Amino acid sequence: MFDLIPFGRNERNLFNYLDNVERSFWDGSISNMAQFRCDVQDKGDSYLLEAELPGFEREDIGIDLDGTTLVITARHSSESGEKDKDGNYLRRERKFGSFSRSFDVSGVDTEHISAAYKNGVLELTLPEELEEISSTRIREAVDANRDISRLVDPAVQDFIYRRGLYLREPQDKPMLRTEDLEFSLCREVRELAPLLGQLTPPPEGLARAVADSGDQAVLLHRSGSSEPLGAVTFRCLDSQMLYARLKSPQLTGLVRQSTGGRALLISGVLVPRGEQQEEFGQLLLTEVLTLALSREYAYGLYCPLEGAASAFARQLILRQGFVPVAGEKDALAADMRRPLVLNRNVDTAIKQPLASRPAVAAAVSAARIRLQEALTGLYPGNLVLSLSAGVIYHRLLQRITARNGVPAEPLVPRQLGPDICVPYGKILRGVTVPNTVTKTLRTDKVYEPDLSAYSIEAYPGYSPLPDQVRTIRAFDRPVILVDDMLHDGKRIRRLAPLLEQTHTRVDQVLVGYLTGMGRDLMEQLGYPVDSIYYLPNLRRWFVESTLYPFIGGDTVRRTGLLPGGLQPSVNRILPYASPELPDVDSRAVWQLSLCCLENARDILLALEAEYRSLYARNLTLARLGEAVILPLCPDKGPCMTYDLTRAASTYLDGDIEQLRRMR
Repeated sequence: MFDLIPFGRNERNLFNYLDNVERSFWDGSISNMAQFRCDVQDKGDSYLLEAELPGFEREDIGIDLDGTTLVITARHSSESGEKDKDGNYLRRERKFGSFSRSFDVSGVDTEHISAAYKNGVLELTLPEELEEISSTRIREAVDANRDISRLVDPAVQDFIYRRGLYLREPQDKPMLRTEDLEFSLCREVRELAPLLGQLTPPPEGLARAVADSGDQAVLLHRSGSSEPLGAVTFRCLDSQMLYARLKSPQLTGLVRQSTGGRALLISGVLVPRGEQQEEFGQLLLTEVLTLALSREYAYGLYCPLEGAASAFARQLILRQGFVPVAGEKDALAADMRRPLVLNRNVDTAIKQPLASRPAVAAAVSAARIRLQEALTGLYPGNLVLSLSAGVIYHRLLQRITARNGVPAEPLVPRQLGPDICVPYGKILRGVTVPNTVTKTLRTDKVYEPDLSAYSIEAYPGYSPLPDQVRTIRAFDRPVILVDDMLHDGKRIRRLAPLLEQTHTRVDQVLVGYLTGMGRDLMEQLGYPVDSIYYLPNLRRWFVESTLYPFIGGDTVRRTGLLPGGLQPSVNRILPYASPELPDVDSRAVWQLSLCCLENARDILLALEAEYRSLYARNLTLARLGEAVILPLCPDKGPCMTYDLTRAASTYLDGDIEQLRRMR
């Protein structure tokens, strides 16, 4: 709406007027006629201009528009004179008057001006011209923490600030791409030769020991390259093979008493020293362990071959939950019947470009090592299976595109397959699958405030689940449902009736890891299912990001939103809530809670430092959504709130201090 000087709005001089003086001719008998008055009223979305023009006929009034200048003109003429008896003029006079006023209407929608003239008053309705406000202008103002009420309605401004909208985001969703790491099964010992030459110190006799043992090896290498980056030698032993390979009555008896005789033997972890030694070693071990679990081998042994023993390998194996075997030098063992599963996904919860910054990646890597060590204390001797979300993502990409009949690399011009990819959990958020229509079902686990129960609902701020499912159905494409895991299936149980009601065809359910219970559920629902990993059973599972305050968690139901778009959440660790670990020693639970708090703090400190380096400003709670995909904050009751000008890491320092009081 444009501003008018008569009403004291002088920020912008949008209403200028020019007075035109009265003109008269002959004897100037109308020269004293006053110029017509104008009143202007602010009607909110328009202005009402009233001009007093008594004595004028409708046809005497003119309204002209020249660009952004509106001109109102009133013309008056009269004629008088004396005639003789024959009707000839003895004297004849003509008088003319013209009056006008001009107005600057640069803030007016000039195409919709309306006019009416009645009882000597001209009324002009001047509607406001709605200014085109770009999202860029709003984002720049929000980024600078400026008032945006002059750009949008104050109610909209409050909505934007409370929900943390218009924060710094990438222009487009990142495209999920294939990983350049691949695994292969070593068929001949000579394939290990290039790798053995890189080990420090060079192992003597290891190649012959591998050949004599008959063990297999899984190799890690880059796509398109045959040069190995690392390897794990192993063998899956059936009951009749135990003593022949182990050559130890004690180890053979341990396996038979524990699981009936089927065991995985790991005989070497061979990864050259370097920055990625830990990561490569973990990826290789996970590959071998999941292979054995899918074949239902229920016990694990680590007995290094001659030349394969190393401090690095031993520490890595210990972080998988293995424990020393009494009386057996170098031997370690773990019960694999019901593993603890850790989904390492915190890097997928951090936005780019921060997630790929070396300091952030180093903080995440160090935190993972500490978390694995803390998890081994919950059930000593029980396997801790650490799954990489990155590997799962990129193998899912291969499966999704293959199912959709499209390449795994983006095509130009874009060509779409017939199916629609529908992630329905916390996986693949913020990314798209190449050459595939991708639409996420925004579901969330929502706890009651006392944590007595939870339900699967739409993520706060999104449409109800029935509406989201109807949107998926409107695409009229076969659906590929995607999630990171399927065990008890609470999410898909909630969605199945909605999919059936809308007659949405589910072509396949594709998950990162599938348990025996999850497979049974899919048979009940009649959905075809496929997975990257198959685990017959598990004891408990942990999602890495969900353990870390401010980075992840589960939603807590509250009537109002916290400022800055932060969502109240709970992390099932102390001091926020009692962990769901009733059969675990309290000291191990406390140690796990401390580890999670310290890990979250260290990762946030790295994020805050890198954010300052990139943007020359502090990463406060108000801007947490610029670094974390789903910014959350620990719920501490309806009477507690957060100062948005502080960094999240400072709050974790206080929570760590509170936890130490509970020791």
